Amino acid sequence: MNKLIQTLLAGLLAVAPVVATTNSGKTFFGARDTLNYSPLFNAMCPMMEKGKDAFGADISANVFWKQSYNNKAMAQYFGNGSDATANGAINVVKTATAANTAATALESFHIDHDHTNNLSTAANGMAGDLGLSPEHRELGVTLAWTQCLDAVVEGLWFNAKTVVVDVETNMKATVGSGETKSTAAAGLTGKGLVDFFSGAASNATQSALANQKISTKALSDTGIADVAVSLGYNFMKEDATTISGSLDVVIPTGNTAKGVNMFEPIIGKGGAHWAIGAGLNADFNVWKSEDKKHSVNFCADAAYKYYFDAKQTRTLGLAGASDSKAFPAGHYALAITATKTKPAAPFANLGTVDMNITPGSHFELNAGFNGMHDSFCWDLGYNLFYKEEEAAKLKTAFADGTVSIIDQDYNVATGVYGTSDFKVQSTAAATGAVYFVDINAARTPSQLTHAVVGSLGWVFKDLKTPIRVGIGGFGEFSGETNDALETWSVFGKVGICF
Repeated sequence: MNKLIQTLLAGLLAVAPVVATTNSGKTFFGARDTLNYSPLFNAMCPMMEKGKDAFGADISANVFWKQSYNNKAMAQYFGNGSDATANGAINVVKTATAANTAATALESFHIDHDHTNNLSTAANGMAGDLGLSPEHRELGVTLAWTQCLDAVVEGLWFNAKTVVVDVETNMKATVGSGETKSTAAAGLTGKGLVDFFSGAASNATQSALANQKISTKALSDTGIADVAVSLGYNFMKEDATTISGSLDVVIPTGNTAKGVNMFEPIIGKGGAHWAIGAGLNADFNVWKSEDKKHSVNFCADAAYKYYFDAKQTRTLGLAGASDSKAFPAGHYALAITATKTKPAAPFANLGTVDMNITPGSHFELNAGFNGMHDSFCWDLGYNLFYKEEEAAKLKTAFADGTVSIIDQDYNVATGVYGTSDFKVQSTAAATGAVYFVDINAARTPSQLTHAVVGSLGWVFKDLKTPIRVGIGGFGEFSGETNDALETWSVFGKVGICF
């Protein structure tokens, strides 16, 4: 037992040195998917004993509600601050940059350019602050089947599990009191920040925002959040100790990221990501009464999965050639293609592209105690989750010189620049680069979270087919970073053994 605990502690130390940072200006967030919330599958009571004539199956269903509570941190994740100076809003300042000068902040002429049919001035453009308070919630049911295969090979077992879930995200966007609305005459008059960021502001010379939209309403999607199957073997099974290992495969069944909305609801991993992995499980009896009606057990398990690459559609960010955070929220700025034909379109419309995303390594560790006291059972434990930063690669290379961010003196009527040409290039080193695409904005950073989980239950032992029921909950936190959701959850569970 000591050696196993030492191994689990070594795994914890291996993932502990994650550097704390505040993320900002992101265009995509991938939450920890429910299939990797093992407490929702493991919690509530030790496995019930099976009679000698039993089929050897254990089936459980768990109805749960899970909700995030770190809205402020997630607002900074999407806000247009910098990693050094976090900001929980999208700020649009009144036009201040002179013509022929590259802007380093989102200004009114970037999103509302049709004021005098040429120049955007500080007096008549959309401006203000769009406050964010992102919230994530899930309502669903986990389903699990564990089947003893002693009839095939003694000690062999099989497990299959999945999640049917409704995922809802809500940016809770609100406009600050200092907003100014457009006074343009050609279709934008009276339009404000909510109109622009929700995709409802356009005219003959300016296309509406079609990607990375910020909805003022909740978005939701329902589906099956992947299926995991495991083949396991009990290396040791004695009265007081059970140790087993497993080989695991994850079959993708969730939805695919499309890049249409900021903080879109993702089911599973957001793409057709297969995964393979392995697990180690150990249960030790700490105490048992002479009549065997009362017991306390220590249990621990560790699981590793590697998720392979698959296509997702995400939105590139923009960065300055001399500073990777020189243009926060620059993907909302109006841009034109090399042909300089009107209408201009937000860069997000042009920079939402197909990428190969690799979620990579995931590690989860659980340790805790459970007990039986006649028919009453309980569970109290700790959960650690770690995933590495996603790898992202464009499926098609960004072509240098094909897209440019408009200057203040861009003539919307004729589609002709003034004297500047603020090209968007693939890298900062590309010739003529003023801005370059920031793929880092489109990938989820590494995540490390901790959770405490507990449950109470009752086992109907006297039934021919024993049934257990229970309730529980957990709280999850990530420390001082904003790379992961902090959540709380409550659940109700029912299991049957036959």
